[in-house]
Amino acid sequence: MTSINRRVNKLYIGFKLAEDRDVDVSVDGTGTKMGNGSEHIERKKKNKRKKYIKVTISADPRKRKLLDCDVSIEGEGDSEPESALKHLEKLKKNGKKVRKFWGDPALDERNLINHLSENGADIAIKPRRLDTSDAEESLERKKLVEHYKKKGYKKWAREKEYGLRWVGTEGVFSAVKRKFGECVKSKKLINKLKEVKRKFWAYDLIQEYGIIHRLWIK
Repeated sequence: MTSINRRVNKLYIGFKLAEDRDVDVSVDGTGTKMGNGSEHIERKKKNKRKKYIKVTISADPRKRKLLDCDVSIEGEGDSEPESALKHLEKLKKNGKKVRKFWGDPALDERNLINHLSENGADIAIKPRRLDTSDAEESLERKKLVEHYKKKGYKKWAREKEYGLRWVGTEGVFSAVKRKFGECVKSKKLINKLKEVKRKFWAYDLIQEYGIIHRLWIK
């Protein structure tokens, strides 16, 4: 059992990219439990809430394909915008061009918006705040906020197909938690993080196999 455990933890976890040059990208984050214990009991014992494992994924919502995944302890590691930038840079190095990018208000960050604008992506990030005092650092963000205010949320959401964001990220989070559970079994912290990432990797492989199998049957 120890030998199997070592081999599993040494598995290379990489997400296979589609052959198409253009990709659509949706980024979001969620949390997964460290263990299976009751939060109420944990709080009574230690007088504080147990930390979660934070997961940030990038996915193509049109193809329902995972592109990348970051895991870290809650309060540590990269923020969602920082993870998004890392994923975008990796896509660029692999010869991919981001056609459209979706994100919730947590991704309303000027460095990310500037990067997307410089690389010609259509940006569908809901503003966290409607203040544009940082216009000097990001004229693009100012344009996006002004466009959002002019349209109003409903018209803006229809125009930007904002609902697709849920397909690419929330749908994946829900499916992974249903298939593999929300808790981790590993004891060591480093293995807990690997276990969570493996769940998303395995889900993506299953999805890819299902698509290939359906095409083969046809």
